[in-house]
Amino acid sequence: MDIRRIETTEERTILKAMVLNDDVLTTIVRNLKGNTKPFQRKFSDLVAKWIFEHYEKYKVAPKGSIQDRLVEYAEQTTDEDTVKMVEGFLRVLSDEAKAEEEINVPYVVDMASRYFKKVRHTAFLKKSLRSVEAGDMDRAYELLAHHEPIEFAQNVPGDMSDKEIIKEIYGKGDNEQMIQFPGALGTFMGRNFERDAFIAFAGPEKRGKSFWLMEIVYLAAKQKRNVLYYVTGDMSMDQTYKRFHVRASRRPKKTQTLEIPTAITQDGDRVHVAKESKEVKGITGKVAYEVMKEFKSKTGSTEFRVKTTVASASSLSASSIRSDIEENIKKGFVPDVVVIDYADILLAEPGTTQQDFRHQQNATWLMLRKISQDFHLCLVTATQTAASSYKANIIRASDFSEDKRKAGHVTGMLGINQTSNEKVDGIYRLNWMFCRESAWAEHECVTTAGNLAIGRPCIVSAIF
Repeated sequence: MDIRRIETTEERTILKAMVLNDDVLTTIVRNLKGNTKPFQRKFSDLVAKWIFEHYEKYKVAPKGSIQDRLVEYAEQTTDEDTVKMVEGFLRVLSDEAKAEEEINVPYVVDMASRYFKKVRHTAFLKKSLRSVEAGDMDRAYELLAHHEPIEFAQNVPGDMSDKEIIKEIYGKGDNEQMIQFPGALGTFMGRNFERDAFIAFAGPEKRGKSFWLMEIVYLAAKQKRNVLYYVTGDMSMDQTYKRFHVRASRRPKKTQTLEIPTAITQDGDRVHVAKESKEVKGITGKVAYEVMKEFKSKTGSTEFRVKTTVASASSLSASSIRSDIEENIKKGFVPDVVVIDYADILLAEPGTTQQDFRHQQNATWLMLRKISQDFHLCLVTATQTAASSYKANIIRASDFSEDKRKAGHVTGMLGINQTSNEKVDGIYRLNWMFCRESAWAEHECVTTAGNLAIGRPCIVSAIF
């Protein structure tokens, strides 16, 4: 493992956020308390100095004006190496700013907290060791007495009446939404797919759970979110990629005449779906490549926003997914959304293999919840319901397979409801079985109509 590379990535991520984001910069300035050289490298401390000076005067992040400071510095210094390093950093920063890269503010703040603590501890240990080696124990004790590790406010007990904390909390507005849904589906989903959320789709076997999870992946990436997508067991890599290409291109695997929903109405208890028949050409490798090239361009990223891992059943655990997330972050890919297809077939957590299966499941879901909180991302997965749900008109809290404690770990659980006739018509009804923030009752549904041949479970939607 290249420790130097990892530290450099951390520095770049923190510096980028300090330049571009007011919330990150305000939190860092408040917690560093005047420490103007918090980084490990000279050029990083130089850029930080410019950022702090700008913030002290204007109380906002410098953004593009940081380029002016570089010009001034280059005219006054003979240190060409540092100028080149700053130029390289600002060039990358400019490209990312033009691409409108979203910054995961809570996670970057957590990263900064850990990083600055590490830097301060490392400096303290080096100074102390030099004093000990020189035989100056008085100096070593003095350093110890005055050593104060950085403690970001969010990691220590807080005062709910503190004016600055209240100002910061309410200045943020509502929690950032990771996925926006169209039409009535968007009204029904509300603001539940936010940072720190843990959402699960629940339904019996072959009810369309994977299609809904794919829809989450597609919408999140389209809306410029970084997505980690884990597929375990049900689909091969070829199948997974083709399904995404079908969704993105809106073309079926083979040329065929499709019934495309155009509207949903209700007459009494009966739902009617208006449809338009059209022949749609099948997808080809050339079409898939062009569609993905255009998709990537529209999302404004230098790399594709979805990183996909396809593994066999019970070969990934929640803990191994956590480790993979950490590795991606070290490489500069900070996820906003993690989608796992699906949680029930993940490998048991270490240390739980001798326990009952329900306890293994509970440990898995606990870890998934911890992932959503620790990395401040939206985690979406699926779970299979009990046999009673096959014939149920609406899946309810009682229709669970295995451990009901799953419901205690999620922030929301969506039932996927569908009769045999509705399946023929491409109709789904979603209901909130559990939801901490939703006003919808368990029996209330949003009705969607789509066509799975083009990978779309929802083309039109309505709430009756």
